Amino acid sequence: MQIKAKLEKIFEQTSVNPALVYAFFVPADAVSPNLDGSLVKENKLKTKADKATTQWEFKGDRLIDFLNAEDRFFNPNEALDDDDVLELVMVTAKGKVVRYRLANATRSKVMAEARKFVRGVTNVRSGTTYIKPAQYLYDVFLRPLEADLEKENIKNISFIMDDGLRSLPIAALHDGEKFVVEKYSVGLMPSFSLTNVSEYVEPSNNLLLAMGASEFPDQIDLPAASLEARLIANEIWQNGGGDALLNQRFTVKELIEARSRKPYGIIHLATHGDFRSGATGESYIQFKNERVAFNDLQRLQLGNPPIELLVLSACRTAFGDRDAELGFAGLALASGAKSVIGSIWSVDDAGTMGLMTGLYEALQINPTKAQALQQAQIALLHGEVRQEGAQLITQKGAILLPPEYAQLGLSDLSHPYYWSGFTIVGNPW
Repeated sequence: MQIKAKLEKIFEQTSVNPALVYAFFVPADAVSPNLDGSLVKENKLKTKADKATTQWEFKGDRLIDFLNAEDRFFNPNEALDDDDVLELVMVTAKGKVVRYRLANATRSKVMAEARKFVRGVTNVRSGTTYIKPAQYLYDVFLRPLEADLEKENIKNISFIMDDGLRSLPIAALHDGEKFVVEKYSVGLMPSFSLTNVSEYVEPSNNLLLAMGASEFPDQIDLPAASLEARLIANEIWQNGGGDALLNQRFTVKELIEARSRKPYGIIHLATHGDFRSGATGESYIQFKNERVAFNDLQRLQLGNPPIELLVLSACRTAFGDRDAELGFAGLALASGAKSVIGSIWSVDDAGTMGLMTGLYEALQINPTKAQALQQAQIALLHGEVRQEGAQLITQKGAILLPPEYAQLGLSDLSHPYYWSGFTIVGNPW
């Protein structure tokens, strides 16, 4: 089995025990899959034309949700049934496959709770209103797997999610005592077979290029963005061993030329990224002088050769919107990068800088990218990174912020708004 072999190899190379979890909705009366190693299943649903169609198959390497004419990663069910129920399939490095169908977790119930959860975590003023839906979602996505996760000593989980759930901030789900991020490093994959899981490279073995701008002609300014990029490259990464291209040099041309000179494995872009509903041309990454549309990301040439990690520190997507979610979830595939770290919603500059400084510190000492993100998120959650006046207090010292941040009065960055929206998509290792 391709998944088993790769997960087993990752465990050997990193000592981090991974698992893959598929979460999708099926008709309540659908035939159960065979758990005999082949794991082939077909469900028949009525389309708008009342024709039978295969919804999904599990063939040992990925769930195949047939591509449509636009070659998107998953073909949407033409007739979504609110009464469909949630099904979980987990594959581990030992080749164990477990499956649970949750008869009471209907699509309508899960999506309603997911929307409540996202509204709560994206609104700091709402306090802890997110906790109740966070616990419900933990109960449906992870509680059934807990015994198996503990028995197999799983530390990293990659989720492949159904329509409407592909930008769920899984790190902030709550078991009643702890957030998921305090137990596992987590990430998202559009699919396993479409994810670049080629040879493992330890994160600290990469050269880093940080780019960004603080002012844009037709976008809101990001006052701390150039400071963030400069700090990451000139101070944090390998004792100042990174390179930075800022403001007027933050262009596609400069990026391509820089990569022709050095084989950068990590590219950090402190800029806007927006994943919108509609055609893929509506979603984009902002450079200083232009927007690069999602359907034109090959221009960045990040797959020639593939970089290990692309980081977007100020992006957003629309939760529950399939087009926007596919844009976000497919960013690693479209850009050519093995993996992407981005934010599901826009976070203020100070909170973003706090997480990013922790991320790049953690990337130098942790064996996987997902684990580094986990440690950076925990640092905010536990108050180890916080704002005091015009200073950002980090685990390695204080950073002087732009003057306007002294007026914001931020101090506590522990609310999941500040850290849970940052997600790793694609290869988490």
